[in-house]
Amino acid sequence: MRIEMTKVLVALPLVVALAACGGGGSDSSPSDNSSVGTNTPTPTPTTGTGGSTPSAVATAYAQGSSPAYHIAGVSEQSFGVLKTAEQLADGSVVTVNSYQLTGTARAVADVAGDADFALGRWRKGTATTSSGSSQLESFSNGAYHYVVYNRPTAFPASGTYKCDEGKFTSPSQVSGTSTTYFANATGTANLSFANSVATVDVTISITAGNSRGTLTYNGRTLQTPDAYTIAGAYLGSGAGMVIGTATGANNQLRIVSPFRVIAGDSGYVGIAVFTCTPTP
Repeated sequence: MRIEMTKVLVALPLVVALAACGGGGSDSSPSDNSSVGTNTPTPTPTTGTGGSTPSAVATAYAQGSSPAYHIAGVSEQSFGVLKTAEQLADGSVVTVNSYQLTGTARAVADVAGDADFALGRWRKGTATTSSGSSQLESFSNGAYHYVVYNRPTAFPASGTYKCDEGKFTSPSQVSGTSTTYFANATGTANLSFANSVATVDVTISITAGNSRGTLTYNGRTLQTPDAYTIAGAYLGSGAGMVIGTATGANNQLRIVSPFRVIAGDSGYVGIAVFTCTPTP
């Protein structure tokens, strides 16, 4: 059995309005009214189960002054201000605002992060989302992807940043007829600034069995650190992504990008985080 797309997305009211007008390339600032709270223990890297990969968390996520989140899955594209996060000792996050992963057999895959972000994919357990509750292991494509992160307080006036190869959650199938329920993802990104405005290029490619898909958006601009660019049909049913920025250590910045890529006749969602270092 696999999860089928039956319900509409959950996102910010302003973002939904932009989607109705086409969505691509628009900036929006997040808002959220969830209760405040956080749990940031010191993680110990471990190997999970049920499709999990070894934790790659350097230190626990520490919620900053401008925290944000994304949740992505079947019929679920939610993002905004982070109010509540619960992080376990292995670095996995099991509560993001009103979204929760519970159960004694819960498992989180693709765990990565540090003090400024935490990334992962809920793979086993009871997931409570805006669509209700579901037992993820009951579905071949059962997964919800998350990232929590801190946004910059200000952009640099100018400069060019070199971005790494990125960290990805394994994209999960959300539409189509493929029997490859999880894909592999790779990507590249570029980040630069002029007049305190960010310009971002992102390419994400996935491989799902014998099918491949690539998504590229170049020259997308962010006027402020709390803005998002919504590219393509991410808020609909087609290919697209959201592009935003996050902080990093030692003057680094990050590009945070939930995405949906089409491979063959099937759509796959995941989240990418690129770490970018200023060049001399």
